[in-house]
Amino acid sequence: MKHKTILSTKKRVSRKGWVLAAGSLILSILVIAGLLQVNQKRNEEVFQKLISEILSVSHQQQEFEARNIIETTQRSLEAIAAIYQTSDADPESAWTQSYLKAVQNFNSVRDIRYFSAATLRSMLETPIPGTDPQGIENLLNGQPYISDLFQQKQYGTDALISISVPVIQNDQVIGAFHSILNADLLVNVPNSDDEEYAQNFLVRRDGEIILEPYGWPEIPYRLQTELEGIGASDIAMENVETALKQGESEMMLIKGADNRALYITISSLGYNDWLLLSIAYPYEFKGYSKLISQNAAVLTASLIVFLVLLAVVVSAIFTRQRRKILHNQARYDLLAQFSDTILFEYACETQRLTFTPNIAERFNVPADLILYPMNPQVEMPLIHPEDQPAMISMLNSAALSTGNSLYRLDVRFQTREGGYRWVSCQGQAIRERSGYPLSIIGKIVDIQDQKSKEERLIEKSSTDAMTGALNREATEARIEKRLSDDQKGFLFLLDIDNFKEINDTRGHMIGDQILIDLVQLLKSEFRQNDVIGRLGGDEFMVFMDQTQDPQAAIQKASHILNRLAVEKAGAFSVSIGIASAPLDGTTYDQLYDAADKAMYQAKRQGKNSYFLRKPRPEDSFEKSA
Repeated sequence: MKHKTILSTKKRVSRKGWVLAAGSLILSILVIAGLLQVNQKRNEEVFQKLISEILSVSHQQQEFEARNIIETTQRSLEAIAAIYQTSDADPESAWTQSYLKAVQNFNSVRDIRYFSAATLRSMLETPIPGTDPQGIENLLNGQPYISDLFQQKQYGTDALISISVPVIQNDQVIGAFHSILNADLLVNVPNSDDEEYAQNFLVRRDGEIILEPYGWPEIPYRLQTELEGIGASDIAMENVETALKQGESEMMLIKGADNRALYITISSLGYNDWLLLSIAYPYEFKGYSKLISQNAAVLTASLIVFLVLLAVVVSAIFTRQRRKILHNQARYDLLAQFSDTILFEYACETQRLTFTPNIAERFNVPADLILYPMNPQVEMPLIHPEDQPAMISMLNSAALSTGNSLYRLDVRFQTREGGYRWVSCQGQAIRERSGYPLSIIGKIVDIQDQKSKEERLIEKSSTDAMTGALNREATEARIEKRLSDDQKGFLFLLDIDNFKEINDTRGHMIGDQILIDLVQLLKSEFRQNDVIGRLGGDEFMVFMDQTQDPQAAIQKASHILNRLAVEKAGAFSVSIGIASAPLDGTTYDQLYDAADKAMYQAKRQGKNSYFLRKPRPEDSFEKSA
């Protein structure tokens, strides 16, 4: 009896042990499951926030691209118009038409045309597609004009916009350059190979959708109608109405009936009453959500194994944890690939600047892709030394500002081959709720081709069309720049002797050829970096800097006279006045005045000669014929 009692007691103790063990196991599983549930919910919240931020960046990129397309086209037209502002050239000449065709080969614009002021005034009564009376009035008043959307028969059903800038000569509007752009560029990033998670639309402030991702809407409709179709709440509709009126909004998640929802972002393009609308649907990201669930399942299995075999699970925890980190890293890397441009992040606390790995394919960066721009002891070969202060200033400004402005800076990055390319850096600060800056996120876009085109246009606008020398304004500007860097050199002022008589007796074609021949001779005689310009008529100027040797100036002048006598067989001659810096002055006006007096002294002594003041206190002169 006692034996049975002991056995019964052992069974009860054993049963209690199993119950306690089972209870402990169940309790542990429940605790772990609860923690996993909280962790999974937190992961989902972080993931939703990351999606919102990425889509916001995608929207900002499209907004930037849309504005940049319009601004670049307008700048190109203004650069063309500037050519005629600084000369008496005819915008309707055959040369202009050839030049416009060449410009179109470098741009996405269509049909660059010139309209005279008389034609513009006639358009007030009968506008052509892409114009309206108010826009024509703006042009005649000297203001650029960007049209609303329109269609033109020769371009089929494409949605178009036009950009026009006035041409001003002698303070009078003589006409305007007019170009056409495909409006699809405003809602589609050109040449983008990224997977698209959002669709962009052009809308007005009343919600009317005037342009879809692939052209005109087949049937006119409003954004509010689309939201009513998914069963959006009244509060959501009011928020959207407010965003449309204000012309901007943060990323908004609009939830409707039957688990339908969409993300929308609205911003103003700054032209007409156009708003850029981006719409994305959450189901586009369901693959990433599944990845989070799979990670949670793997982690759950790992923790259950830990409760059964502690020794095995210790190593499994590290393996699973590493796998989780790799999965998370892969997920964030995948989201970072929304754009084929280079992305960067500047951590405000550690002052560390990091880049996405694709930067190493083109530019000279450290192996760890990390820079410390605020540390003067650490070299930054990636950024051109002249651009480093501006880059540091942009990062400081973005970090210290209280708004959400998008900062932009053009700098030069060193390539792997050692040269430099222009890039555009755009960034925006990410902040805590308190406003404290955490980091600056942005992108880097290669704009070398755009810079080269702008430089070529500027070069053309600063060059005398006939001779190829610099025009008067460019000549003065470059000489002033040289004098500000180094106040040493000689200014040569050349005037062709008896040029009016040559024109009258031998004809203007011979006269023009003489001007061209003289510039070619000067370019071969002086150094490549010396400034050679035509001041107007038959008057030319050369500035030879970085020298104070009078003999060098005398030899140049003498050699020019000798070459003209030999190579041109006395067909024409020049008188040369020479001024010395800093002896005769340290500014352009001072040197020009001194050289002008010296040139007329050369004229008085019989022409075909030069005149240079000696650098002696008695202010004597030296001359030679």
